[in-house]
Amino acid sequence: MKLTAVQEAYLVGREKRGNLGGTACHVYLEFDGAAIDRETLQAAWTEVVQHEPAMRLRILQDATAELSDAPLTDRVLYFDFSQKTPEYAAAETEKIRQHFSHRKMHTEEGHLCGLMLVHLPDNTAKLIFDLDLLMCDVCGFQVILDRLAQAYAARTLTYPQLPYLRDPAEAAGCRYKALTAEISAADFRKIARHCAQENVTAFSALLTLFGEAVCGMSQQKAFVLNVPVFHTAERAGTVTDATELLFVPQFFDTGADIRTLMRDTQRQICAMQAGTQTNSKPVGEMPALVFSYVAGVPLVPPMFESLLGGTSYMISQTPEVAVDCQIFETVHGLRIDWVYPEGVLDETVLKEQFVHYTNQITEVWKDE
Repeated sequence: MKLTAVQEAYLVGREKRGNLGGTACHVYLEFDGAAIDRETLQAAWTEVVQHEPAMRLRILQDATAELSDAPLTDRVLYFDFSQKTPEYAAAETEKIRQHFSHRKMHTEEGHLCGLMLVHLPDNTAKLIFDLDLLMCDVCGFQVILDRLAQAYAARTLTYPQLPYLRDPAEAAGCRYKALTAEISAADFRKIARHCAQENVTAFSALLTLFGEAVCGMSQQKAFVLNVPVFHTAERAGTVTDATELLFVPQFFDTGADIRTLMRDTQRQICAMQAGTQTNSKPVGEMPALVFSYVAGVPLVPPMFESLLGGTSYMISQTPEVAVDCQIFETVHGLRIDWVYPEGVLDETVLKEQFVHYTNQITEVWKDE
């Protein structure tokens, strides 16, 4: 594999004497956050390295690259200062910075990037990532960080904790109720236009707004929603189950605005379906929350409705699901149902967030 002209220039520059050469084209980043589990991080990092060929390259002096059987990038370096004084931890962290922030990696041996975890006092952590840009450009390392976050999330995120009136683990054989609302066809057309302007699908927008409502119910800022994708085009009139189940993480602790989150949701769904993002069931035993919407397909075939009648009542049940957000297209616009087990959840909170959700579907675009 031959290097690009830019990579060749980096390769020459890192060995050049004088004229500001003799240094690698290298980036070093530190991230401060809450406690990070060492084993989970290592498993996530290993997954990223195994799935990304660029992270397993050896860069040779003849300006070519080849895949390495044993890359030097797959081990997370670990420093534990959690039981030390803040002063000691700060001094040692500064030593790490001085040692690694300007290093020239052994790229010919397959050492192109590194990840370090520093556990600090007060249950905080510092994550350190550095990379030789012989491997990839800035956009490339952003992909690596994104995939690392996805792989870590897949091993740590849970379904949200809702306002339960009783332990769902002890509930069985429930009867179900539904909260129902309609969005007019005119409003739905406006929503579709706004979504097109934001480069997001109505599916991604409605899913993200549901996640926001769930966040309001659970007080959790990061969790997973079950999202069935119904592959209608592949059915060709057959009666079968062609459902693909996605476990879509939702993050409302990043400070991003809701439209940015909509685009992120859409990106994650596309990545999962393309196989470039982990699609893993959340950890834990809490009941799931489901979002389903078959875009472009009416709930009832128009001929059926014309000849035999329109829908006047509907209820469904799904085992191990606490709230099932179902969205259907009808001749009148959109029908939205939140289906839930009776007597298990705080219905006052549920109804408040349902009203918030249905209002947000139209209100979120009002500032345009």
